[in-house]
Formats: sequence, C-alpha cells, structure tokens
Amino acid sequence: MKRILVAGIIALLTGLILTKSINAVVITSKPQLNKQSYELSILDIKIKKEVFNEIKETKDKLLVIDNIIGDRKVRYWEHLIDNIFVKNDSMLLHMDLDNFIILEYKRSWSNIEVTSISFNDSEFEGNYIWKRKVVFPDEDDCSLFYIFHSEQEYPLFCWEVRYINGNTIFFDLNDTPIGYGVPAPSARGFVVQGYGDSKWRYWRENAQEWYKKWHGSVNCISNPNISQISYFIRNESTNTEVFYVIAHSGGLSSRFLASKNSYYTASQLQYDMENRGPIKLAILCCCSAMNDTGPGSLSFEFRKGEINDTVTIGYFEMESCPNWFQSLDWQDYMFEKIDKGYTVKKAYDRACAQYPQIADYVRFVGDPTLKINDDNTSVSEHSSYKILIDLLIEVFNPTIFTLKLISNKIKPKAF
Repeated sequence: MKRILVAGIIALLTGLILTKSINAVVITSKPQLNKQSYELSILDIKIKKEVFNEIKETKDKLLVIDNIIGDRKVRYWEHLIDNIFVKNDSMLLHMDLDNFIILEYKRSWSNIEVTSISFNDSEFEGNYIWKRKVVFPDEDDCSLFYIFHSEQEYPLFCWEVRYINGNTIFFDLNDTPIGYGVPAPSARGFVVQGYGDSKWRYWRENAQEWYKKWHGSVNCISNPNISQISYFIRNESTNTEVFYVIAHSGGLSSRFLASKNSYYTASQLQYDMENRGPIKLAILCCCSAMNDTGPGSLSFEFRKGEINDTVTIGYFEMESCPNWFQSLDWQDYMFEKIDKGYTVKKAYDRACAQYPQIADYVRFVGDPTLKINDDNTSVSEHSSYKILIDLLIEVFNPTIFTLKLISNKIKPKAF
C-alpha cells in the first residue's frame, strides 16, 4: 500500500493525474495496454491550472453533462472519435459552486487511434430507442454487463443498439449480432425466469447488505406473490420502515411485476398502507417508477401523500439510459453516504454528481432532512424487518478506482 501511495504521489507531481491510463494504438493487431490505477483519499496538493490544461488539451472529448447537482458544479466528458464512443472512457470534474475550487477529478482515458474503420449506415430490425458506434479497447473493458457469443478480437468495433424492451444488442460491422448487455428493468416486461437465472441479483444484494447493517434483520424475497408483499407492508409485527424493489413496471408508475403474471399495484398498496404510517424510505428500481409521483402512483402511496419524514427514490425512463448499469454503483454510493450520516437527499445528490449520466434518469420526492442512519451505528436498537423484492438477477459489483484531488484556489477557464 505504501508503495502504491508513493507511486501515486510521484505520478501526480510529474503531471500524471489519471485513475486509468491506457496507451493503445489501433493498427491491425491487439494493442498492448499499460494500465495504472490509484485509489487515494483526499490529497491536499495544489494543482493550479494543470487539471484545466489537461482537460483542454484532451482531444476527441464530448461534454455530455454540464449541470449543477446538489451543491456541486458537475462536468462529465465521454471519449468520442469520429462518432465512435470509446467504452469506459470518461472525465469527471466536481467544483464548488461558490469559488469553483476543484473538489474531485477523475479521469479514465484510452490513448487510442481509430483508422480505416468503416461502419455501414445500418438500420436494425425491431423497435429500438437508439443506436451508436462503440469500441471496446480491450477485453477488460467488457465487464460482466456484456456477454458475447464467441471470443472476440480487440479492439472490438461494433454497433450498440438499445431496444424499447430494455435489451441491448451488439452487432459487428456486418450487422451480425455478436452479443448483448444486461437488460434494463424496462417499461415493458419479459417472462421472469426465477431467482437462479435472473439478472439483477447484485442490485438486490447490495441493498440487502446496507439495510441489514442499519436495521439488523432483512426479509428478502425473489418473485413474491401479492400476499407476501402485502404481509410485510401491512403487518405491524414486521415494523417495515424501508422498502426496495427492482422489477419491471409495464410502462406505469402505479405497479411493478411481482411474479410471472402478477402486478403489485398502487391500489393494493393503498389498502396495505391504510392502518400504518408512511414508509420511511422506498427505493423503486423500475424504469417507469417515478414518471408519475402523484395520487395513484407507488411513490404517492408509499408516502401516503406526505413529504415529511418519508422519501421515495426511483427510476425515471431508465430504459432509455445508455449507461443504466451504473445505477448499481450509483445506489451503492448513495447508501454509503447515508451510512455516514448524510441526509437521504444529500446522499442522493452526491451519488448523482458522482454518476452524472444516471442523474437525469432518477427522481427524489419527499423530506430533504430525513436521515436513516442518524447515529451512524451499524444496527438500530430496535431491529425491524425490511422487505427487498428482486425479480431478475446476475450482474457484478465493479471495482471503482477513485482519485480525489483538492485544490485551494483554482478558477475555471473556458475549455
């Protein structure tokens, strides 16, 4: 660890401020990759104008996020060469709103040249939301979110196509399907294949881990029937205070698909909530969950129409999000901040700033002052059952390498 820290400091002092550095030139053979990763806590080094100069001098960048998120100014760039997106390449910059001090800077960039690559102007069958040209510089960039039918040569140039049912299909330059991505919990569902074969297990297990830390005991159900859900919401003995679900919604904010042919609806939830107070925190990972948050929606019924001491957080048109799989890291980051004693709203804002491509596809409704782990302890004094519902599974929890850079007086310049 000391060697890594020393190497990281030396690298910073010599102008290297990368979390991932890939030197790869695409010719005809597989490039040799030189990856360097650092995970450093807040490093009190005055960077002066080096960060801004590096961003300004970086070629083939596309500014896709330039927003105020919470209490931070957030800018986020993707790597785009000749209209080809370089997978997993990005730059993220956080600045203070008052004095534009740099709060955080993350960079993951491939030094890759694109030559003699020809894409057909393809039209793919079926109803799709968008298509784009992409390149995977190396096999390591094909995480478990991507499954290919056979061994591929890298760098891998291909089409990425997102369909309205949440499926992502990859096509080679001859328009032949070569693989697919883990599907988003889309507005139009598909047949649930059961716990062992489902695709979203790690979202559920991530929530389960944090909920258990805060509350001691958690009731976790895969493919439940309606009566099971109702029991844990309605029954006073379970004392359910927080709720989490990842499921299809069938295009409506008033339901989610609980099992193969059964939707749990807002009207059923209203009945189940009749003789109890609002759920303190409900996280609804269904693509259309927060499209509507008024009367008749799940969000409204979990809160019983209240906005004090209750919060709902969930997906908004998530089936359209190009990087929806980052929602796993987004929720884990949010839970981590909640665990540190942040209000749920501040934790939500920080997670959106950390993963800005998710920010437009999630919503927060409720009490901005609510805290779940106010005393920052692992288990509450009075443990209670919580319900986590998972319908589809099998993803991964990627390792995040983070480099945080702190500067005292850095003013932004145009870049």
